[in-house]
Amino acid sequence: MLEDCEALAKMLYDDKGAFYLCGPTWPVPDVYEALVNALVKYKGVGSVEAGEYLENLKEEERYVLEVCLSLSPKELSTDRDYARFIKFTEMRRSFERIGSDDYDISH
Repeated sequence: MLEDCEALAKMLYDDKGAFYLCGPTWPVPDVYEALVNALVKYKGVGSVEAGEYLENLKEEERYVLEVCLSLSPKELSTDRDYARFIKFTEMRRSFERIGSDDYDISH
């Protein structure tokens, strides 16, 4: 993502593209941070505005997280892992507020 952050910012911001993340939960905070940083660096927006932009993309169903949480005590063995889990939990709560039941991925 870091290598392609300029293209990602252009696709999301200028070209009205969509971003889907499927898989485990652990990369979610890093992906979110990379997208915010890309928008800040290449689209000239502030970090707060970039975060709000991503939140709006969720409402437009253009930033979708299809992730699963599978944790064992070993996976939360470091402070960094725990901090990432907390950050993800906060982001997931934000995502759920827009109504994840509205997403039908069966088609």
